[in-house]
Amino acid sequence: MSRIIIVDNSLLSFSLQPENGIPISSYFYDQKDIELKCLCNYLIGKQTNKFADVRDVNREEFKLQSIIDLALQTQLVKSTDKELSPQTSRQYLSHM
Repeated sequence: MSRIIIVDNSLLSFSLQPENGIPISSYFYDQKDIELKCLCNYLIGKQTNKFADVRDVNREEFKLQSIIDLALQTQLVKSTDKELSPQTSRQYLSHM
């Protein structure tokens, strides 16, 4: 996994290996789209081929695990809100 990258517009695609993921915007037949150019600039500029483990570079650059953790926390709060009364929910959130 140290030399593998996953490029996708959906975090779900690399949610099990977030440090191998490189997020990219969706493409909608836009002649002015420069996402692939930005991807090339990242790969060349960071010289990812010179690192023993590309995950070290991605971890620092994208911090995807933090984004995934925040999304999971948000989902937990939403599901907890449905199960708790408004007062209990406020108490729960105040302790986070």
